Order: sequence, then structure tokens, then C-alpha cells
Amino acid sequence: MYKGSLIQKLDLRSRLELLETALYRSKKVFANHEKSECEVEPLSHQVGGHPMMRIPPDYILKPFNISEDDERGLREVFFYEIIAFASKFGTCDHEIHAEIIDKDKQLQAILALLRKLSVFIPLYHGINRIHMKGERRARPEGIVLKDITSDFKVPCIMDIKMGKQTYEPNASIEKKRSQMKKYPEQEIFGFRIIGMKIYSPTHLDADDKGFRVFGKSFGRKLNHDSKVQAALRTFFQLENPSTRDSRFVLLVEKILEKLNELSHILNKHNDSLAFTSSSILIVYEGEDIDKAIPKCTVNVIDFAHVRYEAEGDDGFLHGINTLEKFLNAIRNQSS
Repeated sequence: MYKGSLIQKLDLRSRLELLETALYRSKKVFANHEKSECEVEPLSHQVGGHPMMRIPPDYILKPFNISEDDERGLREVFFYEIIAFASKFGTCDHEIHAEIIDKDKQLQAILALLRKLSVFIPLYHGINRIHMKGERRARPEGIVLKDITSDFKVPCIMDIKMGKQTYEPNASIEKKRSQMKKYPEQEIFGFRIIGMKIYSPTHLDADDKGFRVFGKSFGRKLNHDSKVQAALRTFFQLENPSTRDSRFVLLVEKILEKLNELSHILNKHNDSLAFTSSSILIVYEGEDIDKAIPKCTVNVIDFAHVRYEAEGDDGFLHGINTLEKFLNAIRNQSS
């Protein structure tokens, strides 16, 4: 079975058709816009990764460059196009050219996996150019996605980088060393917390919008089981025994249900893909004071390094299992 980049077998013509399809998909979504480029603003709720933009009111735009020496953007576009093909996220007159699928038996085999996995992946709407407010020229293309946080009044967010390693097998020695140095415990836990923000307006550390924000330096200090669990308790607002709210215990149970569903899909159906350097994004509503359980979502994001891998992705699954173990411990301690 073939191993390596999803686009490695695509010739130049197929790559150009891929970009044409992605551009057409976006034009249909923004058909009523006066400009051909998206007018965007900074994404305020982002807690990790490279800076992204917001297209009001419901979309985000993830910038990328397409060049001969950097295929990450094209690889991610191809992944989203295959997801769209597999799940029929929307209608598009120019789906990926059928011969790309017809020529790739391995690609056909992963469609069933991606169809099931699509419920955990943000809706994709093609690619478009970025036009920052106040700027005359449009920047390079970006991937247009549904803004996961747009359905939340006050989103509390955690970005978790998954897998035992965050580099591809063909990465340079320097790249591997650099990635391992960032967080040696990644290989043990199968994940690391990239960042998180919690709505807690009465807390002394809250910013002017009422959020407590924890960046990547915070996550890299979580070098023991107890520290990771403490961070998770903080995120789910279960750190203080005297003020624990049963709604947040139920929230943890709901997140566990979603993680279990994701784990089941990957366990049963994935023997073809490695989700290298992908993340799980957990979001819950910080202002659902009248609901028994705060609204929440679990999504998988970041697909620039997804690759064919005959054995699937044990590292990603290991990370989910460890995360479930920690959350179960927190739930049991808080019940």
C-alpha cells in the first residue's frame, strides 16, 4: 500500500483542477459579494496555531501559500476536497475531477472513513483571496471554513495537538529534534495542550472581556499526569471543590461521549491515513447558565500533514485514549 503525501501522485493538470474546483466552490458561497476577494478581520477566539482571519459573520479563512517547495497548503485543500466529495458537504458543479478518484484505488478506500469522520470536521467552502480592511491588495489564497465558534455567545476553547509525534517520517533530523524538544511528553501522552481560554469574568486573571487565556508556553510546562489533569480541571471549571458545578461534570461526560465516538470511527475504519500534527478543538458555551449541560462541540482540525499510512494512526488514537483516561479521572473525582 502506498505511503506518503496525499497529493504526491497528482500531476500538474490534476493540481490545477483541484485549485479551480476549490475556487469555484468559494465563489458559489460568496456569490453576492461585490468583491471577488473575502474582506476579513483578525480571528479573536483563536488559541493556537498560525494566525487565521474571520469572515463575518460565520466563516474563518486560514491563509496559506502555494509554492513548489511548500505543498502544505495544497495538501490541506486536497484533504478538504476529498472530505467534500465523500460527505457532500454542499453542492458544487465542479467536484474533484472524477479521474483523480478513478485512478487511485487507495483514495477510493478511504472515502468511507472520511464520510464518517466528516461530522467532526469543520464545514469547508473552498479557497478565496484575503482582502484585509484598509488594504488595497489582496493577499494569497486561504481556505474558507465554517467558524466553529460562531454558534456560541461566549466560546471557551481548548486546542489539543494530537499524536505521539508532530513531524512526518521524511522530516529532517533538525525538524524532528526541534519538534521533540518542544514537548518531550508528547510521545508519552499522545497529545499536548496548545492553548485554551475560559470565560471566568470574576477571576483575578481574567482579561477585559472576561477570559482567562493560556498560551503554548503554559502547555509545554504540563510535564506530568497531574499537571495535565489540573489543566483540564481548570478548562472545565472543576478546579475548586467548594464551587464545583454539576453542569460541568455533565459537560465532561458529554465530551467523553464525543471522543469515544471519534475513537470508534478511527479504530474501526482507519487503516489508511495518519493525521500527523492535526488537532482536536473542544468548544463549549461559557454563558449557558440556564441549561443543564452547556452546549459543546469536538472537532478535528489542521490537515496539512495528513498522509497515507497503511497502519492507520496509532499515535492519534493513543492521544484520544489518554485524554479519555484523564477526563474519566476528573469526572470520577468531581462526582
